[in-house]
Amino acid sequence: MTEREDDLTVSATVASNFDSVSQATDVEMGTDLVPSVTVKVTLQSRLALQKAKLSVYVQPPLVLTCDQFTFEFLAPEMTKTVAFSVYLKGSYLPSELEGNAVVSYSRPTGIPRVIQCKFRLPLKLICLPGQPSKSASHKLTIDTSKSPVSLLSLFPGFANQSDDDQVYVMGFRFLTGSRVTLLASKTSQRYRIQSEQFEDLWLITNELVLRLQEYFEKQGIRDFACSFSGSVPLQEYFELIDHHFELRINGEKLEELLSERAVQFRAIQRRLLTRFKDKTPAPLQHLDTLLDGTYKQVSTFKYFPLLDMIYIPPTPF
Repeated sequence: MTEREDDLTVSATVASNFDSVSQATDVEMGTDLVPSVTVKVTLQSRLALQKAKLSVYVQPPLVLTCDQFTFEFLAPEMTKTVAFSVYLKGSYLPSELEGNAVVSYSRPTGIPRVIQCKFRLPLKLICLPGQPSKSASHKLTIDTSKSPVSLLSLFPGFANQSDDDQVYVMGFRFLTGSRVTLLASKTSQRYRIQSEQFEDLWLITNELVLRLQEYFEKQGIRDFACSFSGSVPLQEYFELIDHHFELRINGEKLEELLSERAVQFRAIQRRLLTRFKDKTPAPLQHLDTLLDGTYKQVSTFKYFPLLDMIYIPPTPF
């Protein structure tokens, strides 16, 4: 996507292929290799600009190899291009696959300006083809105003090429382990998204709507519309909120407990140091054992991913 101002033009391009060598070297997702994709942001100035700063944002747990770039001076008609990689680092899904590149700079008169440019990351960055499921605990039906489109046309690369190019069921497997099934009706103008977890419906639902809109725009059709006629699943939504609240409470309790154990650990250290500095040290009275036990307790807290625990995923509503 490209954004233009009188002073500056900013464009972002996402590579069509993944990096040959993934930049996600510090991430483990079971047996799956976590891919990374390169994004290039280009700045083209019309005037002389000072102190231009580029900041790039993506939704967690997506991460960037570099998210800040600084240009002290941009001469007129100068073009600068920077590149960075994006990959998934976390045990949950991002709320969306859209990124944002924001450039702040000062005009020759000293007036500060800001321009932003959005880019969309590929679904395959966080998802792989999976086995479709015939049944699921949570289902969502989307009504459309046009005849159903083969899912092979909407999601190339997520299904094998068939003889008639008509694919009406497709499975997705996220790198986090969850699975989603997408079905297109052969007789009505409906699509169904289903999964065992309610929150996993969102990304595929959003991708489906975006890709349908793009598909019909390329066909020159402007009156395409999507709708949802079912009842809003408030029970599932409130259950997620309750679970989220419970995790936040547990996270606070763990942080409080960690603080208590850390204070205890430092107090035992001070007492031991005092004993060791004494010319006629008294017996340790099992302080060394207590120190070792407290250290093990403190060390176990690193296995509690508090940030992942308190995250509440987006829902289709």
